[in-house]
Amino acid sequence: MMSTSDAKQTPQPDAPNAPGSPAALEAGAAAASPQAPRPRVGDVLLAGGHISKEQLDRGLAEQRKSGRFLGEVLVAQGVITPATLVRSVSASLGVPGCHLRHGLIDPGVMKLLGTEECERLRVIPMFKVGETLTVAMAEPQSLPTIDRISQATGCRVRPVLALEASILEFVRKYGSGDVDVDEFLTRLADAAVEVVERERVDEGPSADLDTMV
Repeated sequence: MMSTSDAKQTPQPDAPNAPGSPAALEAGAAAASPQAPRPRVGDVLLAGGHISKEQLDRGLAEQRKSGRFLGEVLVAQGVITPATLVRSVSASLGVPGCHLRHGLIDPGVMKLLGTEECERLRVIPMFKVGETLTVAMAEPQSLPTIDRISQATGCRVRPVLALEASILEFVRKYGSGDVDVDEFLTRLADAAVEVVERERVDEGPSADLDTMV
């Protein structure tokens, strides 16, 4: 789901990235700004206290054997969670990151883009404030995807990083009509303050998302 630059912790030959996977997220973090290179994901996780030097070394050793990307290896080893990876990569990309859950997504805005297009682009509209549409994306740095969403919806797009697996799970659930919009709005109104405070604690770069709902 990301750019062509290699984002492994150590130089490796280019490898195909599955869109939205931990590997693709890591690749995007390293490739986000050619003029001002971002720190490597392993360095970000280490500096943030999410992993130890020993865990990083074990991850790098497994990476060399398996050919997988470091973020993918660390998640598979249980060293970090997908949410931790999203927060770290979002910090590297300089965009908000979000661990998707009910209460952050307005089911009513799905129709602005449509289920099939959301699946194709690996995105899900979260909520709309004025003419700004906040969209969870596996590739928040992809300008063609942002342009496509803007053209289809007529809105200014605010991209937010999320894992592809989470995006597709919610797209399919909300697209199937399993979520009651009125129930969502009631639950959101009842829990608005709690959600804002929890997001500020839990979500790091996405801490301001709910203040815009």
